[in-house]
Amino acid sequence: MSQKINITIDTNILDIGGAERTVQTLALYLDKTKFDMRVLAMERGGPRVKLLEEQGVRVHVGDGTIGKIKQLIPQPAVDILHFHRSGQNESPLHKAVVDYLKPKKLMETNIFAFPDPVLGPRFDLQIYKSQMMLAERVWKGQEKSPEACLRQRVIYNPVTVEYFDQFRLISDERAAKRAALGIKDTDVVIGRVGRNDSVKWGDLILSAIPTILEKNPCVKILFRTVPSARLPWLKKRNFFDGRVVVLPESSTEKEIAETYQLLDIYVHTSRRGEAFGNSLNEAMVWALPIIVENTPHWDNGQLEQVDHGKTGWVVQSVGGLVGAVEHLVKHEGERHAFGLAGREKVIQSFDSQKGVKQYELAYLQLMGIADSDTVLREMYPGADDVISYHQRYRELR
Repeated sequence: MSQKINITIDTNILDIGGAERTVQTLALYLDKTKFDMRVLAMERGGPRVKLLEEQGVRVHVGDGTIGKIKQLIPQPAVDILHFHRSGQNESPLHKAVVDYLKPKKLMETNIFAFPDPVLGPRFDLQIYKSQMMLAERVWKGQEKSPEACLRQRVIYNPVTVEYFDQFRLISDERAAKRAALGIKDTDVVIGRVGRNDSVKWGDLILSAIPTILEKNPCVKILFRTVPSARLPWLKKRNFFDGRVVVLPESSTEKEIAETYQLLDIYVHTSRRGEAFGNSLNEAMVWALPIIVENTPHWDNGQLEQVDHGKTGWVVQSVGGLVGAVEHLVKHEGERHAFGLAGREKVIQSFDSQKGVKQYELAYLQLMGIADSDTVLREMYPGADDVISYHQRYRELR
């Protein structure tokens, strides 16, 4: 390839969410000998801007207007414009950016599988974050074929395992940080890492807390963080007596990584599920056994991440959650085995080397450098897996 492919990765903001982390990973790990890349945050920046700029990535931060973007990019020469977005027609700015930058090829990573009647027909390639989102949402009632995977396919969020490993605590550091929070050596700590965002939260864990603590006196619960609207519920029931600890929201990678390491069991509940939950993969990087809520009524991509009975437990009720916690509290060996299996799954299936290469393959496909046979042969997950997922999902749910 004699000339680099010019790529603009486009997102609304560069906050601490999972979509923004994927943008960050691509910006840092794409093959710079093949791709000339910049990031455009159309509406505002966020904590990831500094991190990217410190690593030499070109970042343009807009103010929500096309006029500002024209100032930031006065002479656009874009081969591929790659949106990372919810999928729906969020703002007229999206179309305005496409019309101004005039990319040769247009693609999106569609996080929630929402349709967009305005830009949707213009995309040359659409990426979805899990087989569930593509097979059960986008393709529902439609023909499924390998050829369809050349226009709409799945790429899992890439996980930077080696990057997280730099934040590993030694045993004495872990013990000291736990002790500072009132956690004894004999305590088993369950918890969750998230944001002050009720949309991403699930109250199943709150409903289970009284019974979990009653049945398991050795359990402490650690959250980073919980939605502010849920704090009065915890306070009213006197759980802030040392049994439940809530840390403030953080955008610091080191603090977040250390929080995972203070836990023994990771519990993830969400009323709307996950298209593909970054925090689940990050918890598995830290070899934590997972208890995750099954949400067949909404997004349910987490069932592709957590293997029931192998890397954790999938539950769908308060009783199921309480039972899973009680079982893992009593079986330390199983906690350890689940955790190691989860970390191995992330390395084998979701590691950044594999995920970034899939995005590179998509870019080469769009520019006509990788032919259809090559794309179908090298894509992961493969076309046959995605096409047959409908039947497997019936069994999983």
